[in-house]
Amino acid sequence: MNYFLDNPDLVTTFDRFVRWDLIVPLVAGADADVADTVKTWRELLVVAGEYIGTDVAGRAKEVDELGIIRDGGKVETSAPMKANLKGLADLGFVGMSLPETYGGSGLPLTLSSFGVQMIARACPATMVEFGIGYTEPAAMIIRFGTEEQRKAWVPRLISGEIKGAVAMTEPQAGSDVGNVQTSARQDQDHWCLTGRKQFISAGNGEMVIVLARMVPSSKGLDGLGLFIVDRADGNYVVERAEHKFPIRGSSTCSLVFEDSRAELLGERSSQS
Repeated sequence: MNYFLDNPDLVTTFDRFVRWDLIVPLVAGADADVADTVKTWRELLVVAGEYIGTDVAGRAKEVDELGIIRDGGKVETSAPMKANLKGLADLGFVGMSLPETYGGSGLPLTLSSFGVQMIARACPATMVEFGIGYTEPAAMIIRFGTEEQRKAWVPRLISGEIKGAVAMTEPQAGSDVGNVQTSARQDQDHWCLTGRKQFISAGNGEMVIVLARMVPSSKGLDGLGLFIVDRADGNYVVERAEHKFPIRGSSTCSLVFEDSRAELLGERSSQS
């Protein structure tokens, strides 16, 4: 199936209910031909819908059956999941709504939302890995990072060269992020993180954005900061992946940081 053309809800929404006349000038410029632009964007979704409905959906059963590969203490992503993610990256889906400056396509988030719906229908596990492992960390670095960080990390995430994650939850801090205990101390030109994170979706990648307490003795939301941590050279440990019943092909990991070298995401504010 083509997960765009064979989904009447998506086709009707795209053709009849989205105000492309307002969106196109904002994205493509005031002089852009609305009809031609929308036609091109629709063709992109048709191509993506064919890949998602054939390849991603076709591998969904195997992704679920294999789950996460646990081999000698390592937590690895399965081959069919890697194939799904590579295909989506090759189609430009990871960076669809991210700036062209960093390897994205600069298309409207509305268009990307159609794609996410198709991926979720085909394979929920792939949707989680795609969103949290690539798009989410890339978007956070674009929004909060320095220009140097954007150039260093975002193109690699968009191309699928590396997978990332965002680590906030801890054993004692779930939705209550003000109770985060992972600490960050400055050591000359870098930071060192110590603590544990759990239930981290897509947490077995090559990097992670970590919420940590950077001001000693601070309480609640005060004194918190976001840090980029590179997994290279065993800088932090993927301790384990949870055994799950649903969405088994996406890793949900516990991470351990022991004086892990990190860099502050963005610039330090005068209040922290």
